[in-house]
This record gives sequence, structure tokens and C-alpha cells, in this order.
Amino acid sequence: MPSFRPARISPTYRDTAAPRIPRREANKLRHYNILVAEDDPMIGLLLVDLLTAMGHKVCALQTTEEGAVAAAAGCNPDLLLMDVHLSHGSGLQAVATIQRSRRIPYMYMTGAVAQAGQPGDIVLYKPFVEADLIDAIDRVSASDLAN
Repeated sequence: MPSFRPARISPTYRDTAAPRIPRREANKLRHYNILVAEDDPMIGLLLVDLLTAMGHKVCALQTTEEGAVAAAAGCNPDLLLMDVHLSHGSGLQAVATIQRSRRIPYMYMTGAVAQAGQPGDIVLYKPFVEADLIDAIDRVSASDLAN
């Protein structure tokens, strides 16, 4: 009986895919205490994991406008990451309500094609990758320092 020789295995997908954007060193990013408002629980949990791995603290994960406003009063965030469309209410309205009591840097997420928020607002369009999130946080940090 002939002996079996496995075929040479081709490189993995990771080896042949486009090069990944290198992760920035953790100490180059400002680390925020972030309130996340996202109506999809799975996306919310993924964001919490990703932000935590980046060195940020997530003080609250909310799915509604009312929950986001209440959490902002209780957990003292220094960055708001808001989905434009929440399960009950709007991330846009939640930010407006929160900003009336205290100015907190914010950015929006949306799956909609149309521009969200006001001109100059930082908006992450879904789906996005880690590098997009890092860039958006850098832009929030830069605009916060400028103000």
C-alpha cells in the first residue's frame, strides 16, 4: 500500500490577506471613561470588549435614550459613543439632553447612509473596523483639546 503524504498546505488567509493596520501603542491614546448607547445588544457587547481591549473603561452600556441620559448622570463619562437610532428614542436627542447639563465629547454611530448629527460631528458608519474606531476617538480627542 502506498504511503500517504499530505499535500503542502497553502498559506493561511491571514498570511495572504491585505496587511493589517498596526495597532497603536496603548499609551499614545487618551484613555476615556465611555458611555456606549447601542440598541443591538451584540454590537454593544462587542464594542465594550473592543474599547476595553484598547485600554478604555466603559462605564455604562445602554440601549435607550432614557437609559443613556440617566447613565450619563450617574457614571460621569468623559466620552459618549451613541448609536443614532436607539430602541426607544434617539442618540441625537440623548446627546442634546446630556449636553444641556454638562459638556461631554461625543461621537455617533449609524448604519444609515445619510449624514447624522450636525456638520462637524464625528460619525462612525457601520460596519466599521477597529482602525476606524481608533481614528474616530483620536478625532474626538483632538477636537476636545482644541475647545
